[in-house]
Amino acid sequence: MSVAFNKIKPGLVLLDIHKVRMGNTTMQRLGCWQVRVISVDPESRTAMCSWNSNPARLYRERDFKRLYLKPTRPYLAQQERQAKST
Repeated sequence: MSVAFNKIKPGLVLLDIHKVRMGNTTMQRLGCWQVRVISVDPESRTAMCSWNSNPARLYRERDFKRLYLKPTRPYLAQQERQAKST
């Protein structure tokens, strides 16, 4: 489930989970990256966040709709399948 803006606080670590391509093929998998909230401005409904330890950038309220508090079921199922195959 995505994150509501009013629940965001500085220091919170969110997850960005979306499909990525596996090299130069048409196959895809789910990737997971951390997004650390550095500061929140409730008046303008924006926050400074660092995606995957990169320099912080401005996130607007709509950007938080694709972030999660915990891993999603499809991502966990993918990880489980990977663990079984190795």
